[in-house]
Amino acid sequence: MIKEKEKKKQDPEFVEDYITSEEEVTSDENLPTPNLSPISSPSPNIISDTSQDSLESNIICEKRSTWISEHINRIDDTKVICLICNKELKFKRGGSNSNIHKHPCFVKLKTEGFSGSKKLNSNKIYGPRLPSRQQNYITSLLKNWLILNEKPFRITRDENFKKFILALNNSYRIPSPNTIKELIMKDLGYLRTYLKQKLLPKLENFSLSVDLFTSDADDHLMCVTIHFFEVDSGKLKSKVLFFKDCTSTLHVTGKEISKVLKSELKELNSNIDRVLVITSDSGSNVKNAIEEELKITFNHCIPHKLNLIVNTGFQEIFSLLDKCKSMVSFVNKSSVVWSLLKEHQKQSNNLDGFSQIVYKLVQENTTRWNSTLALFERIDLLMDDLNKTMNELNKEEFYFNETEISQIKEVIEVLKPFEIETKYFSSEKTSTISKVWPRLSALILTLEEMNINDENIKKMKLRLIQSLKIRCENVFKDDYIIISTILDPIFKLLYHVKESSRQEYYDIIIKEGIKIIQTSPISSNIPQIVIEKQDNVSNALKKMMNITKPVVSSDEIQKVKIIKAELASYFTVDTPNVISLDPLVWWWEKRDIFPHLSQIAFKYLVIPSSSASVERRFSSVGRNTNCRWRMKPETIEALVTLKDWLEDVDYQHIFNQK
Repeated sequence: MIKEKEKKKQDPEFVEDYITSEEEVTSDENLPTPNLSPISSPSPNIISDTSQDSLESNIICEKRSTWISEHINRIDDTKVICLICNKELKFKRGGSNSNIHKHPCFVKLKTEGFSGSKKLNSNKIYGPRLPSRQQNYITSLLKNWLILNEKPFRITRDENFKKFILALNNSYRIPSPNTIKELIMKDLGYLRTYLKQKLLPKLENFSLSVDLFTSDADDHLMCVTIHFFEVDSGKLKSKVLFFKDCTSTLHVTGKEISKVLKSELKELNSNIDRVLVITSDSGSNVKNAIEEELKITFNHCIPHKLNLIVNTGFQEIFSLLDKCKSMVSFVNKSSVVWSLLKEHQKQSNNLDGFSQIVYKLVQENTTRWNSTLALFERIDLLMDDLNKTMNELNKEEFYFNETEISQIKEVIEVLKPFEIETKYFSSEKTSTISKVWPRLSALILTLEEMNINDENIKKMKLRLIQSLKIRCENVFKDDYIIISTILDPIFKLLYHVKESSRQEYYDIIIKEGIKIIQTSPISSNIPQIVIEKQDNVSNALKKMMNITKPVVSSDEIQKVKIIKAELASYFTVDTPNVISLDPLVWWWEKRDIFPHLSQIAFKYLVIPSSSASVERRFSSVGRNTNCRWRMKPETIEALVTLKDWLEDVDYQHIFNQK
C-alpha cells in the first residue's frame, strides 16, 4: 500500500491560491508547542479512504508560496487539515478563510515571528524549537549581516537561502522581512537614545559635514556626519549623525537647511552653538545656511575646490580634450570597434589564457573627481593599440599624432599632483586639516617648478597656478586653518610662511589657548623654558616665548603666562620628522604634558578637510536603493546610519539590548 502511495502524482493545485490574507490576531498563551515531527507518509488518521482519488487529494503539494500553506493540506473543496495538530478546518474555495488564519497553531507561529522556511515534503523539516534567547541572538546576527552587506530583506523568503539556513540549524525559524525591518528600526531608536543621552552631551565642540542627495526614487535626502575625537580610545570618529527627507520641500533653501539642522540637533539634546565648523561643497543653498542663517564657520571641501581649479585649466586644451572624449564614445558605443581594440591589446601584450589583461577606455564624468585624468591616462596606456584600431577602420579624425601624444603625457604630468592631493584630503581616518596650508603651498611650488614644452600645456599650467592662488588665498587666512597647522608637530614652526607673519599667527593660537584655560584651574607652576641654545627657533618665536617678567597677581596675566609657557615647551620639544605622522595621535600621547594645548588640538584637528565622508554614505544609499525603488526614506536612513555605526567595534554595544 505504501509503495502505491509513493507512486501517486502530487496534486498540482495550490492551497494558497484560495486563502485570503488576514490581519494579525492576538496570540493564546495557553497554546501547546506545535509538534513538527518528520512526515514520511500521510498519517492513518488523516486518510480514511484508500481510494486513488482520496490519496491524490491528501498528498502534500510541492509548490507553496505562503507560510500557512506549508502547514495545511487540502482534503477536498470544503476541508483542509492542519499538519501540526491534525485537526480538520473548514475551507471555502474562493471565499474568506479567516478561521484558518485564526487557528491557534498558526497564531502561535505568527506571534513568534515565524514565516516559514522549509517545504513539508522535503527530506528534512524543522527540529525542536530553539530557546528564545538563542533564537533572538541568531536573528540579530542575521539582521546585522543584511545591514552590513546591504542585502534586501526579501532574501529571507528565498527558497535556497531557507535551505541553507536549515542545513546549518533546522531548529531556527527565519523571521519575515517585516520582522527584520521592525528590529532595524528598534536599533535606530537605540542609537538615537545613545547619541542623545551619552555621546553628544559630553562633547563640548564637534564639527559637521553636510550635503544633499537625490535618490533613484527622486527622494531628496540631506546627510549630516559628525566628526569628533574620542579621548578615551584616542581615535578620530566620523559617523552619520542623521539623514533627513526633504522631499516635501519644493525648494531646499538655506533657511530650510538651517531649520533642519537646528531641529535635529535639538532633538538629540545638543545645540547648534557647539558646532565649530561645517564642511560642505560650494552649493549656494548649503553655504547660505551655514554662513548667513546659522552664523557658523564654513569650511570648503578641499577636493571639490581642487576639482573646480582643474576644470578652469581645461579651457586651454579644449580641442585635445574634445577629441579624446569623442574617440572614447566612439569605441564604447560600437561592439565591433571594441572587439578590434581588444584583439590588438592581446596581440601587443602576448597574453594567453587567464593572464590576459584587457583595459577599457574611461569616459570623463564631470561630477567625479580626477575623471579627466583617468581618461588621459587610459588613452596614453592604450595609445599604440588605439592608433592601430583607427588605422584599420580608416578613422583619421581619431588618430593621434606625435604632437598630441606629447601633449597627453604633459597633461598627465600637470594633473597628477592634483590627484595625489585629492586622495590625501579625502581620508577620514586621520586628521588632514593641519596639512591643507603646507600641502597646497607645496602644490603651487611643484607646478611652478614643472618644465613643460608645449605652449598650450604651459598656458594650462599657468592658469591652474593662478586659480590655485586665488582660491586658496582666503583659505590660508582662516583661523581654524592657522591653529590646526601650528598644532601639527611637523609644521609647528611655520617654515612655509614668511617670518614677518609668524608672530601674528602665534598670537591667534595664544588667544584660543586663553579661551580653553578659562574653564581650567590656574596652575602655579610655570614651565621653565631654555631657548638660548635652540638655533632653529625664529626671532618671532623667541619673542613669543619671552616670559621672564615676574608673575603678578592678576588671574588674566597668570593664564596668559601659563598658556605661553605650555606653547613654548611645545615649540622646543623634539618631534619625529615623519610626514605621515597623525597629529591627533601625537597629542593624545602627550595630553598629560600639554593639558591645555591638547584640548585645543582635539577641538580643531578633527575638522574634516573634505565632505568625502558624506559622499561615501551617498554611495551606500545608491547601493541600497538599487532595484528597490519603493524603499522609504526612513528605511534608507536606518540602513545607512546603522551600517556606519555597526562597522565600528567601539559602538556595537549600543545594539546589544534586549
